[in-house]
Amino acid sequence: MTEKSAIEAELKTKKTGSTLFSEDDAGPTDPEVHSMASQALVEAVAIAEAAGNGESWAKAKSIVENLKPIPWFIWRLSNQVFGRDSNSVTLLDSSVMGLRRLLFAAASSDVFGKDGKVNSVKEALLTLRPDVVAAVSLVHSTTRKMQSQPLDMMWRPLLDEALIRARVGFELGRNATSFGGGRGLLAGFASSIGMPMLISAGTLEQSSQIMEALSQQNSAQQNSTQQNNKNPDEKTYGTSSLQVGAMYLAGCGISNEGAKAFIEFANMKHTNLVPNNLWASCAYIIQNIRNKKEATLSEESLNAFGLDQEGLQNLVKLTKKLSREGHGMGWIE
Repeated sequence: MTEKSAIEAELKTKKTGSTLFSEDDAGPTDPEVHSMASQALVEAVAIAEAAGNGESWAKAKSIVENLKPIPWFIWRLSNQVFGRDSNSVTLLDSSVMGLRRLLFAAASSDVFGKDGKVNSVKEALLTLRPDVVAAVSLVHSTTRKMQSQPLDMMWRPLLDEALIRARVGFELGRNATSFGGGRGLLAGFASSIGMPMLISAGTLEQSSQIMEALSQQNSAQQNSTQQNNKNPDEKTYGTSSLQVGAMYLAGCGISNEGAKAFIEFANMKHTNLVPNNLWASCAYIIQNIRNKKEATLSEESLNAFGLDQEGLQNLVKLTKKLSREGHGMGWIE
């Protein structure tokens, strides 16, 4: 069997079990896309290792590679949209082959669409921005892949947390037109999806240890000096959930600048992150809101998303509402 045939055979076996898209409708498998996705992770690890902690970054990369959360045709779409730091992409019907039912669900939702029935690709593409199409596709394929992973009784609530952060990220991101709600959605999701991935890749004993450690960490409400110590996830798994999230985001085919900024965010090389890159700033703002530390956010960070104090408090209220009522995107799972 040739290398190309082997890659094609492997990709054909990586089904996500989704009822909202069809890999068969997406056309022939493209081995070149598989190669590009793998290379993106290799480059991301090289960037990360330059800052140290090479072993933990290699571990994070292996967790994402083993999970294979993104089908080839969705990676192709994501790279088309997020592979550059602009919103100048126009999606054609051919760009979303295999995604019809997912597009209809997103465009018909009250979160992303018009809260009315949408049943044509043309109308869906007019309703949804390209960045939202790509982000929704990535999140859906990832959550569906997670459904078949072990230890779901442990990581399931943490997946809900990732989706709550995705919702908050969408609202935050669309305040900055150059960034967009789709990028915000993906940044919020990536900031929290690493922990469910870590738990599903480990043992029951490790999952019990990490859940106890996280419970203690939350109840103690550790201050910033305590947070400089090694994270409990890194102690347990040899890598941190943010490192896994950064590798996941890099594996989604986003721009090198975005991947590098999120890697720096995962390395915690910031105090109050200034908006030199909105991928990382978005995740940082969401993290502070979830940790009830929104008061520590600088005006500069908020201004990057056009937020004043009233806008920030609206995001805080939304986050509390989603925590009580759920993320409201049942169809995306």
